[in-house]
Amino acid sequence: MNDDAIKALKQENKIRNRHPYWVYESVQMIPDLMQECLGSITKQNIEKIASEIQKKDISNLVFLGRGSSYFLTLALRYLYAELTDFPVSSFVTNIFEEYPIKQINKHTAVFFHSTSGNSEGDRQVVEFVKKSGAYTIGVTDIPTSILAQAVDDVFLGPGGAKIELPATRTYATALFRMSLLAVVLAKKISSDGVAEK
Repeated sequence: MNDDAIKALKQENKIRNRHPYWVYESVQMIPDLMQECLGSITKQNIEKIASEIQKKDISNLVFLGRGSSYFLTLALRYLYAELTDFPVSSFVTNIFEEYPIKQINKHTAVFFHSTSGNSEGDRQVVEFVKKSGAYTIGVTDIPTSILAQAVDDVFLGPGGAKIELPATRTYATALFRMSLLAVVLAKKISSDGVAEK
């Protein structure tokens, strides 16, 4: 979280007249934020990423994350395996850095999941993956984050910075956005006859 976001949140907390618990409030935001994910900005993001995946002839996907973002990748691995024919792997980002898989090349898309986009060491992993020619996508809620600046494309979530530690709305909206992308990829692949089930 950048300094401006922290200052804004501290100021809001001083004059706070809503529910006193940040996590409760964050959970209550989820339906509206999911609705926002159905808007034009997310649709444009999805279309761009899906088109790049086709254009680059991507044949396998890698999902990386830490903490709750890693658990998100586990759920996504099963979803993408069910909806698409892409081989999918998921790893804890810093473990992947130490023990990368060999199948990272120009036909690989690597999704970096990070709510803040400022997880320590993510930039180095992005740089390592890029050297292998992979297409990199940052799944984050902060457009000015280190991760957002490092990757090829950003799959931005709504809601901005959060003050609470548990990933509530951020987890839900990332899962929702990535699910929407999976559906679009499945339709594109099927309509092109590339990997029809």
